[in-house]
Amino acid sequence: MLYLLRFFTINSFKNKKFTGIAALCALPVVFTLLFIVLYSLFTEQEINFSALFPKISLLLYVHFLLPLVSLFLGSAVIGDEREEQTLSYLLTRPVPRARIIQAKLLSSWVMLSVILNISLFFSYSILTIGSGISHWSSSLLIFIKSGAVLVTGAAVYLSLFALVGGLLKRPVVAGLFFIFGWEASVAFLPGKIKYATIVHYLHSLYPSLNQVNNTQNLKANILNFIVSVKNISPLTSIIVLTAIAGICIFAASLLLSIKEYRLDQNQ
Repeated sequence: MLYLLRFFTINSFKNKKFTGIAALCALPVVFTLLFIVLYSLFTEQEINFSALFPKISLLLYVHFLLPLVSLFLGSAVIGDEREEQTLSYLLTRPVPRARIIQAKLLSSWVMLSVILNISLFFSYSILTIGSGISHWSSSLLIFIKSGAVLVTGAAVYLSLFALVGGLLKRPVVAGLFFIFGWEASVAFLPGKIKYATIVHYLHSLYPSLNQVNNTQNLKANILNFIVSVKNISPLTSIIVLTAIAGICIFAASLLLSIKEYRLDQNQ
């Protein structure tokens, strides 16, 4: 298992897809920097940029970057090997098939977690460093908690999209519909239907929403109404997210164990 993990991790960082994912993860940092520069140039009104970190990180990372890069990496766990017709050779190795999928998922999770947290750290530093080193260091716990939520979400999304990549011929299309169709819309609807989304459980863990729940600010309360996390505890969210990831990993491992992949077929 350790050999497989080392092998897939090294290959992940050498893969061309790593460059594309790293570029995607740099977009929030560029956006944050441009926002500060443009705001400073075109208005004289003072603004506390450090207070924007929770909102920016929630929208840009949890709702956009996290699921998107997870889709590209997760669907490639089985999908890329199948499209390149290397999966049948990989499965002839004297290693249990379940371990192959688990090792690939684990290596993808490590790589994605590192890249996401590096990007988040730069965004956090850009927004908070202007208030001084003391404020930057005192708010570091918010960054750590936010990064932990991204790591948790990456494990769930990667597992789900790995399963989708093994089931469908075009997993990216289905994944984009799930991210920007289902998750992006249902999570903001009133009622209990939002419990059928992954992002709703990430909301309950995210420190920015915990801050929103404890404030009397009108804008913050509007945000709290839109992404309400009432009637759900962080422990419940962790249990649900763990269950989703576990079921998807088991199903993907089982799929790889029972399904036959041939060189002349894209199945």
